[in-house]
Amino acid sequence: MLRKQVVKHRFQAQALIEFALVIMLLLTLIFGILEGGRLLFIYGAVVNASREAARYGSVEGYNEAGNLYYQDCAAIRNTARRVAFFQNLQDSDIVIQYDTGPGTAIVDTCTGSVDTGVKITYNPDVANSPRDRIIVTVKGKFTTVVRNLPFNNMLINKTSERTIIGITELK
Repeated sequence: MLRKQVVKHRFQAQALIEFALVIMLLLTLIFGILEGGRLLFIYGAVVNASREAARYGSVEGYNEAGNLYYQDCAAIRNTARRVAFFQNLQDSDIVIQYDTGPGTAIVDTCTGSVDTGVKITYNPDVANSPRDRIIVTVKGKFTTVVRNLPFNNMLINKTSERTIIGITELK
């Protein structure tokens, strides 16, 4: 009778050891999937924030505050913040710049709430007139739940450019 009890305890200990070995592999896999999903989610939020802010700033016309859309840097930053609301973006994380087309130098960087120094230079009556663009760069940060991972505090930068749509007359 004593012999049967010893054998029974031996099998229970074996199952416990197998479970301990498998649970570490299983938890690593689950945490990897969760952290990968969070990384993709935050990357998508930064990309969308940059894109939506550039879309907001690429329109010519006046917003509710009476400012031109492309000059209202505070509203452009707020658009980026609204899209990536869980990122807690600061003003230093959103860079707004202007140029006159691909491959040209930056002509202005918006530092305040409204930048009245930016003017549209596009003239539809002149052939090859420069097309002014807004360039919005959003910097996000991915912090892992498990602090010891090598990709903790990863920076995510996304830049979006859009041509500022000028007022055109329909003929």
